[in-house]
Amino acid sequence: MKQKKLEGLSIIESRYGEWMWKLISDDDSEVFADLQIVPSPREVDDYKLCGLYHKAGVPFQVYDVEHKPIEGMRVHEEIVNAYYHTTLEAIQKGNPILVAGGFCTYAPGVMGALRERAGEDKKIGILWIDAHGDIKTEKTSDNRLIAGLPLGTILGFGMERWRLSAGLKKPLDGRYVLISDYRVRTPEVVDDLVRSGISTLDTEGFNDPARWKAAVHKLADQVDMIYMHIDVDILKKEYVPTFLFPTPGGNDLSVLMDNVRVVMDTGKVMVFGVYNTCFDTDLPGKETATLTGMKIIASGLENWKEHPAI
Repeated sequence: MKQKKLEGLSIIESRYGEWMWKLISDDDSEVFADLQIVPSPREVDDYKLCGLYHKAGVPFQVYDVEHKPIEGMRVHEEIVNAYYHTTLEAIQKGNPILVAGGFCTYAPGVMGALRERAGEDKKIGILWIDAHGDIKTEKTSDNRLIAGLPLGTILGFGMERWRLSAGLKKPLDGRYVLISDYRVRTPEVVDDLVRSGISTLDTEGFNDPARWKAAVHKLADQVDMIYMHIDVDILKKEYVPTFLFPTPGGNDLSVLMDNVRVVMDTGKVMVFGVYNTCFDTDLPGKETATLTGMKIIASGLENWKEHPAI
């Protein structure tokens, strides 16, 4: 697939939360998922106030995801369906997508739109930068939280109804997925991980510039385009003090920013998502988390010079 110079950008924002959406049964027949609105000011309000999106140096258009009740769908299905339609609208001009804010839970809707716009003949790579793999299913999830299922759903491990609601008619290919630093692993998902051919890079590799570059370029050479997904739980807690699910360890922000630049330099990124920087919580440190999100996004925007032509 040919690459083209970045000349415009589509930006997707969301006001919806997903605190404690949860599977009630051993399948997806019973789900607790309510409609949650994250109150303003959201992180994206500060992004716009500070002129963050101008970092790309090109014209941009902002799209706000709008939830609509759909007969026969539950809330968690309606939200990913809304992300699907919004992303599909935003990508029609051929400009790449920045998903600014929101939660990992909504990635299936983004991927459904990217697959439809790109076509079935194109190879889509996924770079899942996260402390977790998010490849659990309704059968392998230990905590039953839907937040642990999005990548597994995208790859067809489970939650078929949710995947179809996201517009993703066929699962994506795990051979074109790289997860890093993936330091929080559960044994229940090993079979799916091995069977699907997913590649992983541990924390040491994430912090080794040579190993990171090699892994990223290996993925980029195999695919037509990349979806780069960043969950801020990849970082040390000091950078995201309001994050509700802190994980042991964590990486320095400067390392993440450098790694993002390496990915952008491949010219293969079509969608760039930065998630979990805003929670509806009274925990102190909201400004710190927002600044962290701004720095991650800025590191990508300033290096986003080329993208796949679709």
